[in-house]
This record gives sequence, structure tokens and C-alpha cells, in this order.
Amino acid sequence: MEKVAIITGSAGNGIGRSTALTLARENYSVVINYKSNKNKADEICEYINKNGGKAIAVQANVFNKKECDLLINETIFNFGRIDVCIIGPGAGWNAEAIEQLKSEESMLDIIQEISPIYYLIPKIIMEMTKSKNGRIIGIASNKRFPSPSYSYNVAKNARIEAMLGLVNPCWKNRITVNVISPGPVNNIDNYSDAVKYVSDFSASPVNITPQDIAETIVFLCSEKGRFVTGNVIELGF
Repeated sequence: MEKVAIITGSAGNGIGRSTALTLARENYSVVINYKSNKNKADEICEYINKNGGKAIAVQANVFNKKECDLLINETIFNFGRIDVCIIGPGAGWNAEAIEQLKSEESMLDIIQEISPIYYLIPKIIMEMTKSKNGRIIGIASNKRFPSPSYSYNVAKNARIEAMLGLVNPCWKNRITVNVISPGPVNNIDNYSDAVKYVSDFSASPVNITPQDIAETIVFLCSEKGRFVTGNVIELGF
């Protein structure tokens, strides 16, 4: 039976797009979630569908509960199940020194890291429980290589703790929960390069790229990764 993956925020030039293309390579039906960039979302879907895969694009702001419900409902309507959920979008970039901290923007960072988990995961778990199998993966940040943004780091740490709190309740239904925490990641600005790295990973640059994260996600979603849960997987640079 085909497996289905929701990849939030997958229409940009980063981790989400590479993950969608790579899971499609592994024969997953993929849901390309986007907030506003319809053209890029359609481009990814067109490529996957023309190359033997299945993909749909769903516009939904994952910081909004009603739109998260829409994302789940559209996935079920089109594919009938959910096997993988990748939670990517989160905090903004507020790099002010602590003495110049903008409190409202900094609080929003935390809200944006946590809200996709609170809004998506309860219903996602209900769907995954039907098959007693699933993969939930959050994208955070490597604490060994903290960013210069205090509020960003705090928000990413909040996401890590929110994800790890899901591990035990999910495992009773054989749903694994993991966090991938990379250091700085270089976007792949050229779409053709993103496609090339999916089939020829050795061609990617030495520095960490979205494809490195995508390949880690593929392992976690595979049969080989079926007992890997409760981990924060740190990728360096």
C-alpha cells in the first residue's frame, strides 16, 4: 500500500522541498504544503507527477488551527491516510542582542515553533493509529552550534521539548517521533540543482544542504528506522 507524507513548508528553497522530492523518490505520495508560493508548489508537484510519483499541493498556514485542519482533511480526501508528518516552519529571525530584545516578536518565535505541533499532531496521531504505524519528525536547530539569535534558540529548544514529550504516548501505537537538529543549512537556490541532488547525492556541496536532512528523514521513515524514536539527531557543518 502506498504511504503518504505531509511535508509542511515544502515550496521554498530549503529542507521541505528537498524532503518532498526525496520521499517521492522513495515512492511516497507527498503533500506539498505552502503558505503563499503557489507557483513553486505547483512546480514541485508537476515534476513528481510527471516522473511516476503522486503529489498534491495544499495551501495552509501551519500557524493557524483551521488551516492545519484543512491540510489534514485534504490529505485524507486525496490519499486516504497519513504515514509521515514533517514539521518544518517555525521561528522567524530576530537577531537583536538580549538588551535590545523585542519581546513581542520573540514571543511569536515560540508560538510559531509550537503551534504546528499543537494544531497538527493530535489529528495526525489519530490517523496514524489506524494503521499502528507512523513517523513524526520535527526540524529544529543544533544546540552545539547555537545561532546568534537568542529568541530563535529559545524557540527551537521549546520545539525539541514539545516533540520529545510525544514519544511515549505515540510509541504504544508504533508511531516514532524524532527531531533533526542541523547546524546552518545552505539553501539550494537553483531548482534544477535540488532535483539533481535527489538522484546524485554525491554531487551536492561539502557543506550541509537540505539534501542531507532529506536523506536522514528517508532513513527515519524506512523499515530500518522503525525502532528509532525519541532522538534529537544533530547534524554539524
